[in-house]
Amino acid sequence: MTYFDIKFLHHLMTALLIYSLMMMSYNPKPKLNKFLYLFCSIMMLVSGVMSMERLDMRADDTYPVWIYAKLGCLLIATALPILMAKFLPKIASKLSFLYLIFILAAVFLGVYRP
Repeated sequence: MTYFDIKFLHHLMTALLIYSLMMMSYNPKPKLNKFLYLFCSIMMLVSGVMSMERLDMRADDTYPVWIYAKLGCLLIATALPILMAKFLPKIASKLSFLYLIFILAAVFLGVYRP
């Protein structure tokens, strides 16, 4: 795969992740929304690792701190909506802005690489 294909896959998964997040926040019961959300999160992780490989960021030494911060944001943004929909379904839709904050933080870390 070329770098453009990997980048396109990463952006497509981001759009689908936000779409499935919005669908889960309005109606947390359907399992298809949860499956799509989890699938998009895993595919985003895979495409991110593939793009790191294309940019010659290998695990020989150590990764920069922003990569660990981005992985943390992705893990929190993946687990939080599913846990909120399971344990606190009444306020899960009210906290959808919190999920978007974690997604925007991950985007910021990926674009600006502080």
